[in-house]
Amino acid sequence: MYGLCRIFLLTYMVTVAIPVSLAFNLDMTPSDMYSGEQKDFYGYKVLQFKSGTNKGIIVTAPLNGSGEICKHDKSEKPKCFTPKDISFPNKTIPVKHFGLSIAEDSTLSQFTVCSPSVAHECYDNSYLNSVCYKMTAHLQPVSSITPNFQECKKQTVDLAFLFDGSGSMTEEEFHKNKDFIVDIMKNLSSSSIKFAAVQFSSDYRKVFDFNDYQAGTALDKLMKEPHMKKLTNTHKALKFVLEQIFENPGAGATPDATKVLVIITDGDPSDADRHGIIKKYDEKHITRFVIGVSCYVIYMSHYSVLCFQ
Repeated sequence: MYGLCRIFLLTYMVTVAIPVSLAFNLDMTPSDMYSGEQKDFYGYKVLQFKSGTNKGIIVTAPLNGSGEICKHDKSEKPKCFTPKDISFPNKTIPVKHFGLSIAEDSTLSQFTVCSPSVAHECYDNSYLNSVCYKMTAHLQPVSSITPNFQECKKQTVDLAFLFDGSGSMTEEEFHKNKDFIVDIMKNLSSSSIKFAAVQFSSDYRKVFDFNDYQAGTALDKLMKEPHMKKLTNTHKALKFVLEQIFENPGAGATPDATKVLVIITDGDPSDADRHGIIKKYDEKHITRFVIGVSCYVIYMSHYSVLCFQ
């Protein structure tokens, strides 16, 4: 009786195990292999497609020239598509990195493939836009979504430096302020930015204005500027910069220019904002940055704060 039970139990276990083990059988059909250049990022995106009874895959290679997509199936040699340059009036813009993104539609018979790297150059600035193509499974474009660019307009920027000359700043830090201003002016010398500079302490003093910068005398005046070494009356100096630099045609200011203020300081102001000068800067949409010397600046909640040591 014991032997019969063992035979029955063994038969039962085998009967249960067979269908379970069948689920893990491997398909031994030979696989299809497609290869391309690694430097082209071949295979960065892979998409299955179906068009009637025709099935295959779409493979992207976004670093092959402008980028390309290729179709592979069993009935044809690989067929590839590369986008043409985009033409605008008086401008032709190349497409780069085509195939960085790809998605099929609900039927799998069409798909959309895009490039995020259509670069629009505008006076030393690069603006990136995207272009997308809706494609059939035969790599025929159905439609495209191309960027719409505005013409470049050279916008004048009036940038004023307001730098700290208070007694809490060492001579080394004071000269570091000057070096920072010189570096910014030299790096942006080919742009459409005009510069002015004002030192502030208990009082304020114009170091050079926009006219001096255009006349080529700004750097010489900056190097000769002595250290004031008194208090830090920041708001008083802000009022002067607004009224006598940014809004003063006699200082070379351009009325419709984009206005930027860079404050270089090592601490909190000694004076109060009695004239609501911060609000006036906000109302006039003047962009402001604070460069904190030795990271002691803590008060400028209305500004973007950077720091150097």
